[in-house]
Amino acid sequence: MILVLSFNPSVVRTSVVDGFELNNVNKIVDERLEISDGPIHSVHTIKLLQGESMVIGFIGGPSGRYIKGFLENHKVRSDFTWMDEEIKTINKIIDSVNGTETILIDKGLDINEKDKKVFFQKLQIHIPNVSSIVLSGDIPNGVSIEDIIKIVELLKEKQKKVTLDIKDEWLSKVLKLSPSSLYLNKNSLKGLGIDISDKDIALKKCQEIINEFKIKIIVVDFDDDNICTITKNKICKAFCTKELEYNKKHIVRNGMIGTLALCQDRGYEQEKTSKLLLATGLASKLARYPKLSSRKDIDYLYNKIKIKEIMNKNYGFYRKYVD
Repeated sequence: MILVLSFNPSVVRTSVVDGFELNNVNKIVDERLEISDGPIHSVHTIKLLQGESMVIGFIGGPSGRYIKGFLENHKVRSDFTWMDEEIKTINKIIDSVNGTETILIDKGLDINEKDKKVFFQKLQIHIPNVSSIVLSGDIPNGVSIEDIIKIVELLKEKQKKVTLDIKDEWLSKVLKLSPSSLYLNKNSLKGLGIDISDKDIALKKCQEIINEFKIKIIVVDFDDDNICTITKNKICKAFCTKELEYNKKHIVRNGMIGTLALCQDRGYEQEKTSKLLLATGLASKLARYPKLSSRKDIDYLYNKIKIKEIMNKNYGFYRKYVD
């Protein structure tokens, strides 16, 4: 089973108005509530791919009950620490007349030492029953880098696989603990001091990270609807061969993070991992509200994705990212 840690889940509440006016009453003509990109997407994707998963962490308020209800409807187990406050809400006000978008973000949860003690107790209870852990998403007030290091050290001590996507400024410290797999986007790469203006050089730097910190696999996402997977022996680029009309601008990255953990847990070869990662990512862009993504779209996209090998241990770097 894969255990997903969710420290600061959030929802996006979108309100559409016709001609937004400051200092006035504005009538909402359309409204929707969605789960923001985060660990809930990871656990949902694992379930879609017929994996066994569970989520623990912190939750609270009406939006927290909404998320808990979503998980129950999808038959995903959870063991949250309930908070007497509301989880983070991202409020979007879209003016359909003027084409503007105003975003209001609240502070989210505040975690104290008592809350963390309860969390660590639950983590200790569930660790023996899992083979892999996903640690990703936003970090709330009160959770420090020392807490994250403590979690990763505990998991490594218990010989559990750790899939990681953590705050950019914390990455360099957590890398020293050699997580099993790592997801890096453009901001993460910059946080590690890697220049992304030349993607081939950036991939070589990631290869060095693999060797230095003994990481099994790194996924690199340049936000161009392709992904690269990097191991010590090979770098593969996955790309879709079919032009599609997407309903969202960006890939929901935590769906891919859940997929990465599942692929590692099942021991999939790198090429299959690469194709499934991109398929789940692009499926999240095809999804229509209120669905997060669908297995039908994942299966369809999987068959439209090709792999280009950029590097292997015999020939070195013999192709470019853009070729």
